[in-house]
Amino acid sequence: HIGVGHFIAPYIRKASIIFMKRYPNVILHAQFDHAKVLNSMLRNDELDLAFSMNTAYHYEEIVSTPAIPFHLSAIMSKEHRLADKEYVTFDDLMQCKILMPDVGERVFQTVQRYTPFDISKLPVSCISSSASEALSVLHELDMITFLPSEYIVSSHQLIAKPIATLDMQLTSNAHWKKTVPLKESAKRFLEIIKEITAEDER
Repeated sequence: HIGVGHFIAPYIRKASIIFMKRYPNVILHAQFDHAKVLNSMLRNDELDLAFSMNTAYHYEEIVSTPAIPFHLSAIMSKEHRLADKEYVTFDDLMQCKILMPDVGERVFQTVQRYTPFDISKLPVSCISSSASEALSVLHELDMITFLPSEYIVSSHQLIAKPIATLDMQLTSNAHWKKTVPLKESAKRFLEIIKEITAEDER
């Protein structure tokens, strides 16, 4: 049983495909939700592993270790007025309609630590808990959202642009409960995460 935060879903999907091919007799359960919910599920023994951008608080009795490096991009239609820019600035974004991924308050605060600009001031027109639904309406609504570029690798309509001051590598974490030994299947899943991370870095 794994929990998955919004930003790193494409990486977990890739790992899950490898896992299911390698271990066809193991049933994989994936729960997509906010970091706060995933940490609560870990404490209640409903998950074996969770992957999200936050770091668990000490009192939660959860181990947090770096797992998946990634970059956030500004995702937009190829017809958007900013699509020809090499990168987008905060001032650019302030002039656009923003479709904000609903990543939860803890992850939002984590992202804020990586940029000097107050991202709460962005002109948000919509907040969506579904990345796929958010991406499906960008062209029609002429909006911008923020996700890793891996979300759009097979899209012919969308483009990802680096964000000035937020172009550094971010890191998500793997979490598990301190007092519960990891299942062998969970250990194998973590090994696959390490494999694909090493491949991406090469």
